[in-house]
Amino acid sequence: MWAYLLLSDISAKWVCLGIEGVAWIVDTKGCIWFTNVASENPTGGTWYQVSLGQYLMQNRSLLETLWSWVVRDDVKLLTASPKAGVWLLGSVGSLQASHGHLLGARWDPVTPQGIAQSVSWSHMSAGSSKGDKGHVLALQPNGELICLQLGNRPVTVEPPRGKVLKLISASGSSLWAITHNFKVVQRSGISDAYPQGVSWVDVRLSQFGIGKVYHLSCGALSTWAVDDAGKIFLRIGKEDSSDPSVTQAWIPVEGASLPGCRFAKIAVSPSDRVVWAVDDRNNVYARQDVTPSFPIGTRWEVVPGTGVRDLAISEHMVWAICPNGDIVCRYGVSKDNCLGHYWKKVPGNFELISVTPDDELWAIDQNGQLFLRKTQHFYGTQSPFRPRTYSAIFSGEEDWEFI
Repeated sequence: MWAYLLLSDISAKWVCLGIEGVAWIVDTKGCIWFTNVASENPTGGTWYQVSLGQYLMQNRSLLETLWSWVVRDDVKLLTASPKAGVWLLGSVGSLQASHGHLLGARWDPVTPQGIAQSVSWSHMSAGSSKGDKGHVLALQPNGELICLQLGNRPVTVEPPRGKVLKLISASGSSLWAITHNFKVVQRSGISDAYPQGVSWVDVRLSQFGIGKVYHLSCGALSTWAVDDAGKIFLRIGKEDSSDPSVTQAWIPVEGASLPGCRFAKIAVSPSDRVVWAVDDRNNVYARQDVTPSFPIGTRWEVVPGTGVRDLAISEHMVWAICPNGDIVCRYGVSKDNCLGHYWKKVPGNFELISVTPDDELWAIDQNGQLFLRKTQHFYGTQSPFRPRTYSAIFSGEEDWEFI
């Protein structure tokens, strides 16, 4: 008996059942999807999209240094073999194969319990979430803030009196926010048992020569901010939740953006060791020589390859949204190499992005809908499905080879 398979948002033009327990589909857009199948479940379960290895690589043969996406040929046919791996035939005759492992991904809409599906979201921060612990904070355009733990009913965080929250940044037990009048507030009393915290504390910044704050990002120990003049500041000093301004100092960060540009956004990793910034013309910068003993670093260095309008940094890599909404990740970023090696495009197109320390991606689309990225690792001709390990995912082995 034939079973009818309805795939939401996927129109298939080619299907393959070459490796035991795995079904593959090429859709009408040339995208590759896979799922696990079995005799008791021949239609499979959740489908995951595989990146076709769109890298941003430098062409040094030109007189000027130019960058362009290395785009794979549109996929026409797919075949898979337990011994030979996965093979793709392009529409113009190109042939490529993957003999190793591949990472599949899909974006699922998230509607918190008790909240209408029509509710839109303006900002979110996933820095306080890790594995099954922690929480994600999501902000509505009216300033209403919720503390979200998947599987549990969300908790509303009371806003500061007389203020509307416009931007939030969370990391561990820290939560910072910018209000409608560009003032900074900090949430006190956050713990695993009480993730929504107890109260808001105004952070007085005028004594440090800081006016309106347009953007900020917090790590485990540091907080970075960008003011309305495009100047960047770093908070140093021990936190005191009763009065943060007493024991904290905000110092200006040396180094300028490119001529004619102003810094607009800042992002710091959970460990405080990787700091990146974006200017108002989508140029992206990495802070050099950031260490625990010298957290301010020495200088800004331009990261080449693509324009960026939003950033999110995990413990493993830098994620970014390009001006057209596409998502890219920067491979090779570490505490010893803040620039990394190259960009790679991954499935997804969104307005804003946030990431947990262990690379679980959250995003908001053009309609204000909240999404969570789900992943599945395919291990080729070995054991097709195994728990993912970051040493494998970020080792650089995941790739397609042109034949």
